[in-house]
Amino acid sequence: MLLQHKTTRTLFTTKRLMSKQIKYDLFKNPGQVEAYAKYRPQYPTEIFDSIKKYHNKNDDTTVADVACGSGQATIELAKHFKNVIGIEPSRPQLDNAPKQDNIKYVHASAEATSLSDSSVDIVTVAQAFHWFDFEKFYAEVRRITRPDGTLAVWTYALNHFENKEAQYALLHLYNVDLSGNWSERRKLVDDNYKSIVFPFQNKTEVVVNYKKTMSIRNYVNYLSSWSSIQDYNQKNPNNTLLKDFELKLKTIYKADDTESFEVEVVWPMYLFLMKIN
Repeated sequence: MLLQHKTTRTLFTTKRLMSKQIKYDLFKNPGQVEAYAKYRPQYPTEIFDSIKKYHNKNDDTTVADVACGSGQATIELAKHFKNVIGIEPSRPQLDNAPKQDNIKYVHASAEATSLSDSSVDIVTVAQAFHWFDFEKFYAEVRRITRPDGTLAVWTYALNHFENKEAQYALLHLYNVDLSGNWSERRKLVDDNYKSIVFPFQNKTEVVVNYKKTMSIRNYVNYLSSWSSIQDYNQKNPNNTLLKDFELKLKTIYKADDTESFEVEVVWPMYLFLMKIN
């Protein structure tokens, strides 16, 4: 029987998670920081085109990219908007972020960005919103945005393989091997943020499938950036979980090696756009 991907769609769960304060500076392991910067999926142009079309202003737009990590979204936003400010609580992540003339980085949290009142036009959050204290973040968004500001939040959950055996192996890793290692907040990601009730107007949803061809080895390196893997490694030193999974994919795909054999990986991405005031 094929393992089913677990999701939770209850408003009760969302409300309970919203009420919890969480420290989301998760990137203290240098190896995880490097893997996040090198192997996490980039974001397709459709995401940024959708934000620009929704905001519908071509003047001197300033964007605050909150919880920007190592800048995967920040660098792309800088191609579409005049000024971008990356906000990130993890100093190691900021150290790995790309530098560019129209990008400024600030070491701060989502709930206390240190930005001035009414100083930005758009606030973006890529694959990080589930870690926030929602109510405090909403208040901060209202404070820092100018009138007719836009909030853009997006997420992606578990990727897909076309190969059914590879997908089964991935689901087993995700739901069985790593059971108990995921934060409770991961349920919001598994649900594609659908259970979150954003307190803003004119909400629009955009779904984009991001496809990437990568070697089996690099895909496994991407898995090493998961917070659940970091938790598993702390609890199980010297484990071979990812090495075993890499060999399993090698067998499934009948690959000669994992460094050169490439597979197509698909991440469904869910973008939510809304007006703040």
